[in-house]
Amino acid sequence: MSLKKVLLVGANGTLGTQLLEGLVKADSFDISVARRASSTSTPAHGSIVTIPDDFSVQGLIPVLSGQDVVIASFPLTDVNQHLRLAEASAKAGVLRFIPADFGSCDAQSDEAKRLLKLYRDKDLVSIAITSS
Repeated sequence: MSLKKVLLVGANGTLGTQLLEGLVKADSFDISVARRASSTSTPAHGSIVTIPDDFSVQGLIPVLSGQDVVIASFPLTDVNQHLRLAEASAKAGVLRFIPADFGSCDAQSDEAKRLLKLYRDKDLVSIAITSS
């Protein structure tokens, strides 16, 4: 199975710019960058696709259809956006969804989830994508 078409959501952030550069340097992918309808930012590379500001599942599905991989590289400040992106990816037939779980210490640790809401939210996204 070839994973050629990649959509990066959050390409203008600290991590997203690095991921985008890495994807471009790999010279192996057809890269698209998601931009919210209200955004005026322009990423350095990739074709731009517009996603709804509210991250509605029904609004995301047509944008995600045909993508092999969706990478979420935006902060987990609103876990519901991540959950809707994961759900829409599954419904659109995306082969791989890579959640924003970069650089965490053991986010699956029960103790970490008990102490930090961020890890509880990451766990919700993990459960959602593994049960799809």
